Amino acid sequence: MRIGRSCGKTVLVDVYSGASPEHSIRVYAIIDDKSNSSLATPDLFDRFGIHGSQKQFVLSSYSGSFTVVGIYASGIRICSIDVESIFELPDVIECDSIPSNLPEIPTPDVAYAHPLIRRIAPYLPALDPSGKVELLKGRDLPEVHHVTEEILGGKGERFAQKLPL
Repeated sequence: MRIGRSCGKTVLVDVYSGASPEHSIRVYAIIDDKSNSSLATPDLFDRFGIHGSQKQFVLSSYSGSFTVVGIYASGIRICSIDVESIFELPDVIECDSIPSNLPEIPTPDVAYAHPLIRRIAPYLPALDPSGKVELLKGRDLPEVHHVTEEILGGKGERFAQKLPL
C-alpha cells in the first residue's frame, strides 16, 4: 500500500497505431511538461511493428545531455481509458530512457488517504502491477496538458488536477 505518497502525472491510457483502436495497447504514460517531444519505449514500437531508419537526437535531463539514436514514428494515437479523449500524437521518438516509477502513479488508495482529494478516488484506476510506463507525452501536443478541473488545498496539503487523459 502506498498511502501518503505524492504522485506524478502518470496515467493509464490506450495507445494504437493508425486508425485501429481495436488493436490498442494499454500502458502508462507520463504527462511531462518539462519535455518538448513525445517518447515511446522500443518495446511499444516492437508491439506495433514500427520499424524504420534510426536518427540521432539529443536527450537532455537534470543529469546532462546525451546523444542517442531512435526511430521516429507518426500516426500514433492516445486515448483516455474512458474513451472521452483521443489525440493523434506528433512524431513519437523511440527511447529506452523513459523513467518508470510505478509508486508515483495516482491510485484510489492514495486519494482515499487524503480527505481533500478523497472524492476523486472512484475515478482513479487501481494500479496495474504488470503495467509499464511506455510513453512520455511532452509539450508537443499542448492539449493533453490542459487542466480541466483542480482541487487545491492550503499550505502543505495535497492537490489534484484532472487532465484530458
